[in-house]
Amino acid sequence: MRRLRLLLLLALAGVLLAACRVDATVGIVVEEDGSGTVTVTVVFDREAAQRLGDPTTAVRLDDLRAAGWTVEDPATDADSGALSYRAQREFASPDQLASVLAEVGGGDGTTTGVFRDVELGLTNGFGSTSYEFSSGVELTGSLEQFSDADLTAALGGLPLARTPEELAVEIGADPATTELDVRVVLPGVIGDSNGKLDGSAATWVLPLAGGTPTTATMTASSAVTERTPVLLVGLGAMASVLALVTLVVGLVRRRA
Repeated sequence: MRRLRLLLLLALAGVLLAACRVDATVGIVVEEDGSGTVTVTVVFDREAAQRLGDPTTAVRLDDLRAAGWTVEDPATDADSGALSYRAQREFASPDQLASVLAEVGGGDGTTTGVFRDVELGLTNGFGSTSYEFSSGVELTGSLEQFSDADLTAALGGLPLARTPEELAVEIGADPATTELDVRVVLPGVIGDSNGKLDGSAATWVLPLAGGTPTTATMTASSAVTERTPVLLVGLGAMASVLALVTLVVGLVRRRA
């Protein structure tokens, strides 16, 4: 297979390693200037890793490197035996985030794909900078969403080489074996979000299988207070008070 989307890796794992645990996380870290990184991590539990075989040959990610992603070598945790793949890509400005997430979830990022209408806003105000993140999420509830025409043809005309009935049997009743976590880290402390909050991070957990479509919108906002303008305002106010006190004392002395 010449092309492999990042999330297609998870989809194939969920099919081929049924009854094993496979987790995927899309991490978005935004810097104060609006640049940042998108990191995709896929983790196989011990059983899944053993069934996968040699991690250096089981999954080929050369096309990701050619497309500008930094791909780490597969890593195995010495204690748990879990195997992880990680790929990262930087974005230089807020308006580039949408195109990077489109590479992760497929589609055009607007009307097709997992992540849609992605927006990252940065507003500079006096003494503070605010950040606004939002993204639509569209999941069909079937791993077939992560196939494409080339892959279907290569697998004998069936997406992921399985009929819908076979996919349902192999995945089983627990869609939690194929979940996607999206984690967004914004500068400062996130004050408002519809995700699970943890300081500067907001997290959403989304089911990739189970047969139930998911339509959601992820939102998070934060603000960073700049110390210098606030300090200058404070010093200016203090100077004004001191000047007023000096003026009053002088007038009192003259009258005396």
